[in-house]
Amino acid sequence: MGRGGQKGGVRFRRAFESKRQADQYEAYVKITGHEPGAEDLTAEIDRLKAELRQVKAELRQVRRHTVDHAPTAAQESLQGYWSCNTWDELWEWRRSVIKVVIGLAQPIPEASDFEERANCPLCGSGGHSPHALGYKLPGGLKLYLEGERARPCHVMEAAWCLARETVGKEESDA
Repeated sequence: MGRGGQKGGVRFRRAFESKRQADQYEAYVKITGHEPGAEDLTAEIDRLKAELRQVKAELRQVRRHTVDHAPTAAQESLQGYWSCNTWDELWEWRRSVIKVVIGLAQPIPEASDFEERANCPLCGSGGHSPHALGYKLPGGLKLYLEGERARPCHVMEAAWCLARETVGKEESDA
């Protein structure tokens, strides 16, 4: 028994750099029923790395699928991140996509008597307010597309994540 009546808990915590590592070790022992040898840990780490690569690839595919199903009029702009090589170009691409998307917005005639409002042309969201239809044009829709709302446009977020991944990958390859 270790200190405090915990069987081995304190002893393991001293051998690890962090409590998290000790907890992971103890969880491994609890799940497998034995303490790992170096070969067990290496195999488990390799398996988890492969699983993480697979999950990242699947997430990338879902993001591409999301962007591919955006309205045709926005496709060229959304996929224009492929031409970006730097973060400055990426930010400029994002601003240009937002301008294009705002230009595609169709005002909802019955939404308001004193301001133009529209649903998001990419995802169809009309906002989440029980008091108003759509997003105020152009400012409200711009904030939504920039991700400045509690629930950002999932199509724009998918394109932005793909774009950041692409530019980040190119800069790390250089």
